[in-house]
Amino acid sequence: MFRTRNLLIFGLLGALLITACNLSSAPVQGIADDDERSFVETAAAATIVAQTEVEAEDVEVANKPEIEEEAAVETIEPAVTPTLVPTATPTPEPTADPGVCDLAGFVMDISIPDGAEMAPNENFVKTWRLSNNGTCTWTTDYELIFDSGDAMGGPASQKLTSAVVPGGTVDISVNLAVPNAAGNYTGNWKLRNAGGIVFALAGGVPIYVEINVVEPDPTATPTPNIPDWPIFKLNDSGPEVYAIKALLRAHGYNLLVANDKFNHLTRNKVIAFQTDKGIAVDGIVGPETWNQLIKGMTIEEGDTGFEVRALQHLLAEKWDYDIAIDGDFGPLTEGAVISFQTSKYLLVDGIVGKQTWQALIAYETIQLDLELSP
Repeated sequence: MFRTRNLLIFGLLGALLITACNLSSAPVQGIADDDERSFVETAAAATIVAQTEVEAEDVEVANKPEIEEEAAVETIEPAVTPTLVPTATPTPEPTADPGVCDLAGFVMDISIPDGAEMAPNENFVKTWRLSNNGTCTWTTDYELIFDSGDAMGGPASQKLTSAVVPGGTVDISVNLAVPNAAGNYTGNWKLRNAGGIVFALAGGVPIYVEINVVEPDPTATPTPNIPDWPIFKLNDSGPEVYAIKALLRAHGYNLLVANDKFNHLTRNKVIAFQTDKGIAVDGIVGPETWNQLIKGMTIEEGDTGFEVRALQHLLAEKWDYDIAIDGDFGPLTEGAVISFQTSKYLLVDGIVGKQTWQALIAYETIQLDLELSP
């Protein structure tokens, strides 16, 4: 392309030179010498301008970057697959672990052993002794709740009556009713903390009450055969003597109830009591004096006083029920009374009247002395 342009330029210059030579050697008619010179100079100038433009164009073309044919072909880059950024798996909200904070342990049944036989439509009190095996204190905002099985007329929930520190124990009672149909009934119960989290024994095992309801057979109903009132006199001792002192105190006689010894002071108070009641005065407590001591002493849950202490001492010290001797007839005392009445085929109502008083005092506990051979 450049060679073609150069040839054209040199051709033009050559033609102009020839013309100039001809003009100078043979002047054209009517044209002056100055005009001829001017014409030649003009032609030469035009030639130079043309050459300059061509060179300038060549320079411009030379300076222009060449575009390779490959550049005209658009390079297609492979599609980039977007990299998936892993997202964090949401962490579930932590829940309270009953095995760390709240955990109960079973110690013993205070009343109504598993499988106890009961008559239909009776009321009874079930009491468990539990231990706090967790790390959190059970407050009075904690509750015993019915979980499953047979409710037996029990409440859906009831609050604890006292706080239980880790490692401590508590007796929990619930009032229930025996169903009216014969059969086996089991009620499962758990605990619930102040935050609403339910817990129980290790592994989520509930505490439970199990009874067998047996239809009474009129021809085979055992008749209580309560022994007659025992006799106590000076220098005797035992839980019954403690009951004598407490009952005298309940009748208003000033007597220190601190032990179970029938001492001279006790005898003097018995004599004063017998005198006031118009019965035989001998300082000995026999059937007549016993009947006067328990007269007006029918007691039940909610009652307080020395007559309740007399009852509790007999239940705890003679009949081995695990209850406090505090003069307060609460659920634990009622549960023990019901259990005792059941075991002796008495009217089971949790109320201590004449028949229950006599059974508590007159029945003997069975003690076996075992001689072990070496």
